[in-house]
Amino acid sequence: MEYARRALRATGVLSHSYDRHDLALLSLQGAVGNVKPELRETIVDLLANIRFFDEAAVNHFLAQHADDDLATRVASATPSIRSADTFNWIDNYVNARLISSDEFRVKVAGAYRRAGEAKSLSDGINRTLTWVMNEIAGHQALAMDGSS
Repeated sequence: MEYARRALRATGVLSHSYDRHDLALLSLQGAVGNVKPELRETIVDLLANIRFFDEAAVNHFLAQHADDDLATRVASATPSIRSADTFNWIDNYVNARLISSDEFRVKVAGAYRRAGEAKSLSDGINRTLTWVMNEIAGHQALAMDGSS
């Protein structure tokens, strides 16, 4: 059963790391249609995480392939994405903004120049991460030199 869980969790990699929610859902069709009780929690967890990224696609998928109980459990489940996954989110966010915004490209270049002036590696990472998180939250970016 552990092998089956690992195989199912690979669909999460398709969704989270490669933004291929469509392939992740396609690969879950057979498992969702006839859910084994021992795998139910794994499937709920996977679908909740995919739903975090593409709610409409998962809702459509559940309406087509899942029973009412599974659909309800997925809709009420909290995503279990780990904090280590934050850097993938940041990569996806920054890449999308770099492609679509000249203003953002200028901001990123400035942020990295200022981070390069940091006194240590951890200080540089901290400055850059703080700047990115403020951008994501929509806050005015704080000065990278530690002043506000």
